[in-house]
Amino acid sequence: MTALEERAARLRGARRDEAEELVHRARHVLKREPTDVRAALYAQALELDPRNKNALYQVGFLELREQQFAAGFRAMVPAVRDAPWLRSRECVEAMEELGKVGRGVTGGRSPLGPLMRELGPAGSSRDRAVRGFVGHALVEFELQGDYLEDALLDLRLHLEDDPGDVHALAIAGFLELRAGHPAEAEESLDVALEAAPDVGTFHFYRALIAAARGASTDVVGRCLQRAVSLGHPAIYDLRPYPELTARRSDVAAAQRAGLLLPGTAPR
Repeated sequence: MTALEERAARLRGARRDEAEELVHRARHVLKREPTDVRAALYAQALELDPRNKNALYQVGFLELREQQFAAGFRAMVPAVRDAPWLRSRECVEAMEELGKVGRGVTGGRSPLGPLMRELGPAGSSRDRAVRGFVGHALVEFELQGDYLEDALLDLRLHLEDDPGDVHALAIAGFLELRAGHPAEAEESLDVALEAAPDVGTFHFYRALIAAARGASTDVVGRCLQRAVSLGHPAIYDLRPYPELTARRSDVAAAQRAGLLLPGTAPR
């Protein structure tokens, strides 16, 4: 096999299993090792499988850990676009940790507001998807409602250019709900779930919409159970999700679904 043929084979995923093994080793077995050790394994994985979205996402995640926030999100966002299953556990946990900083839970200062200013004004063509992603994180995880309109604008403009980005469609649906448009939110999530039915976080957003629209607790609970079964992680409290705290029965459904971490008191 010539070098060109070998490269073509790697681009087709011929060595994907080897690459995934390296990603798993870096992500789980060596998770306490220095960043450069793990980054080297992700680089090896991308040599074997240049289109490996998990490896690309993990490279972006390491950039965040090194406080290279713009570079990190620019790597993570296209990876989640092409592999929306990454949203459920990997991405939610990272955003929740940043959100706790932004809400003053752990001290320090959130990097996301300054990052939004670095990424440029809402509506500009460069970094639309990244701004929408970061703006959504500010709204959901830091409870910064002032970013809602700009984030939704960027996501809507991005979706005009890239209507196949189901992850952007789902987070736009969440923002539509928070903007007071539950019907539009439901439509966005229905389309996203039709395209990517195995993404737990999409089912979580569907539960929020169902609760906001007054659906029965049984319906809300089934959505939450589906979300958790598909990898949406347990959370520390329900304060960021007033849709679920309006009725005690929905809080109880969240507990039964395993959405709240053990020993965590609902808020």
